[in-house]
Amino acid sequence: MTAPAPFFLVTDNAREAALTLFAREPALLPAFVTLVCDPAGIEAIPTGARAIAYWAHARGLLAELWREQRSRLRVSEGWQIFDEITAWRAAIWRDDAPAAVPSAPLTPAHSAPSPTPAARQTRWH
Repeated sequence: MTAPAPFFLVTDNAREAALTLFAREPALLPAFVTLVCDPAGIEAIPTGARAIAYWAHARGLLAELWREQRSRLRVSEGWQIFDEITAWRAAIWRDDAPAAVPSAPLTPAHSAPSPTPAARQTRWH
């Protein structure tokens, strides 16, 4: 499994973003994700870095600062990053899936001959 290229995840609710995008708590996010939850973190994102945003609340200082700063970042790759996350999650689920349990054989290993039914006698016979 290939992990996505590193990127920044900017959000106003770290837990909701982590659970929604990665199905795990923020402390258990994969190493290729850098979580940004404050204005100083947005300003510290290097120019040209890959970054996406997840908003629990559309309005707020953090979202406003993101809108101002995202022109210097590579946010046009946002959909590509979401596709990479989806592929990563699918690979994790595939790797964590239990091994297939062998099914029982369709026929018994040894079968005893079945008795032949006796001819039925009727009163007219």
